Amino acid sequence: MKRAIICDIDGCLVDTDWIWEEVERQNMEGLQMWEFFNKNANDLTKSKPQQLLINRLQTNAEVIFSTARSETIRKETREMLEKIMQGKEFILMMRPEKCFDSSEAVKEAHLMEILKNYEVACAIDNEKENCNMYRRHGLVVMQIDLTKEKTQNNEILQACMA
Repeated sequence: MKRAIICDIDGCLVDTDWIWEEVERQNMEGLQMWEFFNKNANDLTKSKPQQLLINRLQTNAEVIFSTARSETIRKETREMLEKIMQGKEFILMMRPEKCFDSSEAVKEAHLMEILKNYEVACAIDNEKENCNMYRRHGLVVMQIDLTKEKTQNNEILQACMA
């Protein structure tokens, strides 16, 4: 069975916290909030790529991005990932259009599909609920916290990728 690393995008591979801060500042909700997110999520001038994680994903394992981003921005998301993954092949799994399930439910459905073809080396996510779901399935999990010192995340990444 092929080996894979599951990785989230927002809050892990790219820092999109600024989007949610702006959503809160402008009191956006519902469709307006998601339209703002979809419009800005792939802007690499603001959503800074996390080079440390990108470097660590350059392994022999297949990289599978499991994201709660909507299929409506697949093209833009794939183009952004192609830029920052520096030629490394990857699989992109996204939330179906018009699906309003929780991030955890979306990613668990992704995981069920992944486990049919891959042995998962580890899962990388920033949200507690998603990390707990991966743990329930017996996976090694790395919970990214972009507010932590880069050296702490680097030590965890080295252990995860060993």
